[in-house]
Amino acid sequence: MVAADIFQRRRKYETPWRLLANEKEPKLDLLPEIRRSCDQIESYDAFVGRLATLCAPDVKVFETFEPALKKAFDLLQTYWSILSNREVTQKERRKASLVIISQLERDGISDHFYKEFSQCLQINELLKGIKRP
Repeated sequence: MVAADIFQRRRKYETPWRLLANEKEPKLDLLPEIRRSCDQIESYDAFVGRLATLCAPDVKVFETFEPALKKAFDLLQTYWSILSNREVTQKERRKASLVIISQLERDGISDHFYKEFSQCLQINELLKGIKRP
């Protein structure tokens, strides 16, 4: 999801995947560019829409896996709220967020989804849009 956002915003840059060192925000254990890309996802439709930007038109993967994707979206919302909670220590946030990531990997999106999703990706079309130095 984050990669799709970064790709869409930075593919016109000379170095589209470079995350600037001065952007680090250590208190959240994330680069701000990653956090910002997820801040824009406020609904399930926006979540699926972001993923769909990397896929061929009219793919069925989002319909086929809708229940799992909805669960994954809910878990990701919980993950972001934990990471953003400055009322607890960084150590507590890290521990709680790792529990959510484990749950996402265990109960959310399956390997079957990843396999089917990867088959929909338009890698060659996406690579054509990247400017090279």
